[in-house]
Amino acid sequence: MENVRKNSGMIKAVTAVIFVSAALYAFGNTLIYTLINYVIDAFSLKGTAEGIMSSLLSAGMMIAQLSSPSLQGRIRKFSMIGIACLIQGVALLVCGIAAGPVLFGAGSFVLGLGCGWLDGYMNSIIIDLYPENSARPMLTLHALYGVGSLLTPVIVKLLLPGMGWRGPYFLVASFLIALTVIVFLLKKRTESTGALKTAAEEPLKMADIGRYLKKRRTVLLLLVSMLSGALGQTGILTWIVRYMTVTFDAESLGTTCITLFWVFATVNRLVVPNIKVKPMKMIVGGSFIFAAAVFIGVLSHNPVVMAVAVSVCGLCSGHFYPMLFMEAAEGYKGSTTMTTAVMQFVMGIGRVVIPLIAAFVSSISNASVGMILPGFTVLAGAVIGLIVLSDSRKEEIKGRMDNE
Repeated sequence: MENVRKNSGMIKAVTAVIFVSAALYAFGNTLIYTLINYVIDAFSLKGTAEGIMSSLLSAGMMIAQLSSPSLQGRIRKFSMIGIACLIQGVALLVCGIAAGPVLFGAGSFVLGLGCGWLDGYMNSIIIDLYPENSARPMLTLHALYGVGSLLTPVIVKLLLPGMGWRGPYFLVASFLIALTVIVFLLKKRTESTGALKTAAEEPLKMADIGRYLKKRRTVLLLLVSMLSGALGQTGILTWIVRYMTVTFDAESLGTTCITLFWVFATVNRLVVPNIKVKPMKMIVGGSFIFAAAVFIGVLSHNPVVMAVAVSVCGLCSGHFYPMLFMEAAEGYKGSTTMTTAVMQFVMGIGRVVIPLIAAFVSSISNASVGMILPGFTVLAGAVIGLIVLSDSRKEEIKGRMDNE
């Protein structure tokens, strides 16, 4: 009984550390977007080079997600949390001291590696530690990321007068390095108690990934994650400022829309665990509401209505990512590193292409067409989600008939 209490205490401690790492990850990941104008001015970037630092960060994240399955069972998950925090801390220090764009770009890419590994392993460990009911801790994890993303611009604005644009990089780096020390100290204690046995995994083989990707359910879930998650949410967030500026000359309202989206997405992640509905049904229902909100907002041609629509999009889609990770991991206990990494990589592709697609569509038509595009992608995701639900229903009926 004493050992059970110790293990329970260790699991709570590990969960708390992961929650803190999620908030710090949000700060580190959001700094480049918050300080992009200062970075552009500091290094005299021009043209397409103005967006290269953000692209390098995304590229690093995708490389990390692509490499994660090969690490499964070879490096312990909690160790990877510490390694990822350390990588981010060092990368932020490099960005802070960089005298030129090449070193800053290298730091951004390495920061992306750390962010990608941390993101994947945080989700994977939480699913493993709470196999019976991971909805609440998973949504709390993503809510804390949302809170970090919301607070970063506010805190940076307060720090800029006294620290300059490089100061926040040093500050977040120091917190991440301190968290690294805590992770490895806690790791020693968990090893002595065996509290993280449920997170242990067997080394992954390429054949395992092949079998996973050949399953109909896997393909359908990846399509939902691409259409409803990456293309839908990222499409709204990356295009709303441009749409508001070009259509209504209301750039500040466009920026406010991003804040509103994250506020309501965070509310969603705190409330959804109390709703007793299956995750896939929540994803499908949220997708239909999301699509309707986008259509109403754009077709109204009213900036206030559009702002309300973006708020609704956040409120009905905050649960998409955590619940999709849970759905992808169903039936793959001991291989959640693989399931989260594959889904993150697919989402990463979507996040890279949707701004380009929206810009291209807008260039040959107008900004409203680019803005309404996420509504169609999420609607397609909802339809595919209905197919997943139908397949699950058929399997349940078949299972009952077999038992009878």
